[in-house]
Amino acid sequence: MSSMQGKAHIPVEIWHNCWKDLPLAGLLALTQTCSLFRDICRPILFRFFFYLPTAEAMVLTGNITSEDYDKWEKKAMRFEDRVKWLLVDPTFAILPRICMFSGMAEPDLYFLGIQYPNGPLVYKSMLSAFKASLTSMKSLRIIRLEDIDIDEEVLNALIQLPLLKDVRLQSPNITCHKFLPLLAVEELSIMEWDLRTEYIHQKLELFSNKRLKVIDIQSYQYAPPILEHFIAQGRSEFLTSLRISVDIKIVPILMAFFETCPQLTSLSATSTLPEFYPAYPALSSFALPNLCTYNGIGSLAAVLIPSRPVKRITILDNWCSAIHEGRPASVLSQLVKSAAVIEHLSLPPLHPQPDLFHEILRTFPKLKSLELRFPLETDAAVEEMDNDSTPDDEYFDLTTANEIPPIEVDEEGSPIQPPTSMKGLLDWLCMNKLPLSPSITNLAILQQNRRTRGINHMFKTCISFREQYRLAGMLSAHFPALRSLTFGRQHIQWVYGDDGKWTPGLEFAFYIEHRGKIPRIAPTARELAT
Repeated sequence: MSSMQGKAHIPVEIWHNCWKDLPLAGLLALTQTCSLFRDICRPILFRFFFYLPTAEAMVLTGNITSEDYDKWEKKAMRFEDRVKWLLVDPTFAILPRICMFSGMAEPDLYFLGIQYPNGPLVYKSMLSAFKASLTSMKSLRIIRLEDIDIDEEVLNALIQLPLLKDVRLQSPNITCHKFLPLLAVEELSIMEWDLRTEYIHQKLELFSNKRLKVIDIQSYQYAPPILEHFIAQGRSEFLTSLRISVDIKIVPILMAFFETCPQLTSLSATSTLPEFYPAYPALSSFALPNLCTYNGIGSLAAVLIPSRPVKRITILDNWCSAIHEGRPASVLSQLVKSAAVIEHLSLPPLHPQPDLFHEILRTFPKLKSLELRFPLETDAAVEEMDNDSTPDDEYFDLTTANEIPPIEVDEEGSPIQPPTSMKGLLDWLCMNKLPLSPSITNLAILQQNRRTRGINHMFKTCISFREQYRLAGMLSAHFPALRSLTFGRQHIQWVYGDDGKWTPGLEFAFYIEHRGKIPRIAPTARELAT
């Protein structure tokens, strides 16, 4: 038996699994070896079909050099040729599974035309060819469209794709407000980079809720009319996940939509407003009977979680602000009314305080995962951390971990550092002076996120690497169920292994491999001024 005959007897699925993660150059080389390998590699090669503008052409509101314009024009014309080629050869047109097209917003197109009058013509010709090709991609599963008009031509093309299940519209300009038949997909995402606070009432009767499993709408403009249309269609029987940006005017529609979502299990509701305490309409006790994960604003959590089987809760307010004084206690008092045992709790930034741990243990005695965020105490602490010049080899060296001085304590055995500072609070936890749930397996004590300059600053926190290692060992002595710990900026997770030792996770290995390859980010003018 020849070697080629032997290859032919190996199932195609095995070859496919061997090559599915190969780089493009490797796949192209395989297509030139024999017809069998060419037929196997073609679907992998053409599963992605996308156009993304070059980095030089992504921001056109300033001057663009002729060299950069030439690069963009050549790329646009190559993409148009490829699209036309797909239309000619249907055997290739059916191969793409994922399609991504990033267009050009009207202001960018205007500025491009001022400098290079032929630019808008090139772009519109490419866009027209792309729209015409959509109906040929019969095997398409996922499509992502950015900065293009969602008109009748686009919608007509999408409804003709029998396998399409995921539509993602980024910064769309929806010009068609009613279209039949409705577009029925399993996942729908509509996002805008800049949320528009002005609500423009318009009907949008474009999407069917009959197959929907996931909705992600980060748009104040489009969320109300889309949700209203879903409500008019009746119950969203298969919807399990909803992510939405909320403002005051969306609240009544959102609460009415909840009444039509019997299978919703995961909800993420965020707001850009620093204070969000509207008067929520009443919600029936039968609404959201299967909700088990909540991620969002505290005021809505206090309304939805009581009497519903929510197990995982993440609150996204900022409790450090004076306007939120008293909110932690009022929100926590409502979370405890969940119909299920709460296993995961993530709280927004707040000032370190020992009473918080007593309140959490009293309220959530069976908690398995806890995530807390604290601001650094002073601007000086921030400056000291960002300007840390400790050599990496010294900073991440664990061989001298035993040389760290022990925690200083007073005559009563309590740490000298007060628990109202982040380091002091950790000292108190390590000395078993603050309570945690005996079932706790995952603990994160984080500093409030802030801009970092370079990959090394992502991993260096107000708690040194050696201190983190010691803290892990001391905490696990008091809380034996602990299996993972995260300190500081949430980039290095410590994992308790089967050998009984704490080791840094995959994030640390990533840092060791890439340190020095990512340049330091220069401070902004605003940061320099302060």
